[in-house]
Amino acid sequence: MDSVLKLSSFEHEIYRRLRSIHTQEFLLAVSGGRDSMALLTLFSRLRPLLKKKISVAHIHHGHSTNTVQEAFRDQAWNFVKKQCQNFEVPFLSNIQNLEEKRAFCKDSEESMRAYRYQILQNFQGKEKVLCLAHHQGDLLETQLIHLIRGSGVKGLKSLVFWDEEKRRLRPFLSWTSAQVEDYVSAHQVPFVEDPSNSSVDPFRNWLRKLWLPQLEAKRPGSLKSLARSLELLAHQGAAVLKESFWSLYEGGGEIEDRFSLQKLPLSRQKEVLADFMHALQAKAYTQNHIEEVLKRLDRVQNNFEFSLLKYRWVVSGPKVKVVPLS
Repeated sequence: MDSVLKLSSFEHEIYRRLRSIHTQEFLLAVSGGRDSMALLTLFSRLRPLLKKKISVAHIHHGHSTNTVQEAFRDQAWNFVKKQCQNFEVPFLSNIQNLEEKRAFCKDSEESMRAYRYQILQNFQGKEKVLCLAHHQGDLLETQLIHLIRGSGVKGLKSLVFWDEEKRRLRPFLSWTSAQVEDYVSAHQVPFVEDPSNSSVDPFRNWLRKLWLPQLEAKRPGSLKSLARSLELLAHQGAAVLKESFWSLYEGGGEIEDRFSLQKLPLSRQKEVLADFMHALQAKAYTQNHIEEVLKRLDRVQNNFEFSLLKYRWVVSGPKVKVVPLS
């Protein structure tokens, strides 16, 4: 308990933000590596303050054509299971014993990731919040990979601190890799090292171990500037996307296409509508008002209207005119 009472400034900041997440249980994705073990340590320290359940999900990727990699998978499974016993945290896994690994084999990065998230979603269900250990470095790598693949703004915003739609939380996203390393050292966090991390064959590893360090060595400060530029582009691009859904005119405004708006994730729909209400200079609207508007717009009828927030909402097919009540 003493360690909980002596939280670092980083822990205090994360605790402050966690209090706004509504859930009874945090499900931690723990591979056994440095970052995920730091995540387990963090939540174990915060547990008395959060007064929420925590559990751990560890995914074994099956047997492998690479004997070294298969041995590591077994080691990581045993290690995380043991750490969960030490922390008195429930251990969830896709296998009940190591014999079951022989039934499947996941060796490619793509297949492992898809399989891992499928199992994690099953464990998460609808009530739990899934916690992932991504930090600033992971965010930068992911943004670059998406840009190279030709992704637009959506790719730049793929990792966020709190994804309300998927109920995924990334507490370390504002931390650098060095800060995670310092946290691990300060609390003597045990972890296991994946031997595949030393390979530069996977594109992400090549970025992390070769290209990004060479860029920083060639021009010191480049990584911070690059991360800041990508964050700015993400926010500007998101703003452009939001504004494209609505327009203003004297005495009111209009949602251009409610059907296109409804195709967005719920969290994005709320952002767009909140920006629209702000632009209209609507007074005293809340999240409950935003959710109520979205609910009323989600009707199959082509022509209808309703009043809310001292505005009249007139729906005609995809278009929604919004004018003040006289």
